[in-house]
Order: sequence, then structure tokens, then C-alpha cells
Amino acid sequence: MIAQKGILNRDVTTKECSWLSKDLPKGKAVYEYNGYTYNCIGKNGVAVSDEPEKTPFYKVPRSSVNWE
Repeated sequence: MIAQKGILNRDVTTKECSWLSKDLPKGKAVYEYNGYTYNCIGKNGVAVSDEPEKTPFYKVPRSSVNWE
């Protein structure tokens, strides 16, 4: 499956998402991660990575991504 590209539509901060290692800026490109996520992604989140089909993946709020 080809990873869908998305763009963050707002800043996603470590204050909002304590599991992130750094703040993610509005406009950052991310790619939907379709690999195994060990059931750590809830219905309000989405697994993404910085490169298509690559790990590591991380979770961001579903509402923070506009898919292209």
C-alpha cells in the first residue's frame, strides 16, 4: 500500500501530545504509516512517519492532518 501524504494544518506541540520528542510545525509533511502499530493508536489519532513506508512512526491527532 502506498503511504498517503499529509500536511499538518496546525502546530502539534509536546504540551498537547506528551509522547512526541519535539514540537511539529504547521506545514510539516507527514506520511500515513500503514505498518503494525501495536494497538497504540486510538480512534482520534493517526500513525504517521517522516518518510513513506519508513519507521519510526508516531501518533498525531487525526484532526491535525490534511491529506493530499
